[in-house]
Amino acid sequence: MGLSAGPTCVTLGFRDRLSAALDLLFPPRCVGCGEFETLLCSACESTLKALSGEGCARCGRPGMVSTSDGWCRDCVDRDLRFSSARSAFEYTGVTQELVAALKYGGQRQVAKIMAKTAAEAFMDLCGRVCPVAVTWVPSHSSVVRDRGYNQAELLARELTVRVRVSSPVELVRKTRKTAHQQALGREERARNLAGAFSTTAVHAELQSAGSVVLVDDVYTTGATASAVADAIRQGNGQEVHVFTYARALGEVPCFAD
Repeated sequence: MGLSAGPTCVTLGFRDRLSAALDLLFPPRCVGCGEFETLLCSACESTLKALSGEGCARCGRPGMVSTSDGWCRDCVDRDLRFSSARSAFEYTGVTQELVAALKYGGQRQVAKIMAKTAAEAFMDLCGRVCPVAVTWVPSHSSVVRDRGYNQAELLARELTVRVRVSSPVELVRKTRKTAHQQALGREERARNLAGAFSTTAVHAELQSAGSVVLVDDVYTTGATASAVADAIRQGNGQEVHVFTYARALGEVPCFAD
């Protein structure tokens, strides 16, 4: 693809070596049960609830196809800006613990475990859409500064190593800080994110036919993925397919939400 992965790789390499050194002093523990010497024991890994990839042709929600286009009822009235979404696991149990450990617990090495367990699903998506680039959902610079990293970027980098596709590139930045999405409804999430993302630059390598795979940790309503996908489409004109480690499968919001 010819795009540079940028200076972030140098920083990540140093931090990976630092994490390895710290592991010698403070042995890792399973995020699920607390067993020593591993971040995810085999017993807890066996409880991950894999999603087959069959379901809504737009958002990937399993078991809810209800239209002639293969869309679920949550998608028919929405202008989602990505072409499809695929998740590796249901967002429950140990999957939630993995996401929390990476996103809030400062355990950056968990990204490697998540990539290992999600590699098959990610490979399936890449094989289907043949992306010209892989990127990630950006966080605001203040969040990255406080956390020390962007969890979606770490996951994207580990996934591309696993499946041997081109290293991910930064295509979008978050230009303003937004309210936390967790307590917001579907329409509130969309309003909260309106205008929050912009493309970093128009890459000449991405002007040819092809698609972009956008990586994030969790798919809830699709509002964040849609906002980032919209920025990519406006900046580079590429079709966007979303890949997340987990998918929240709560009740589908009604049309009035």
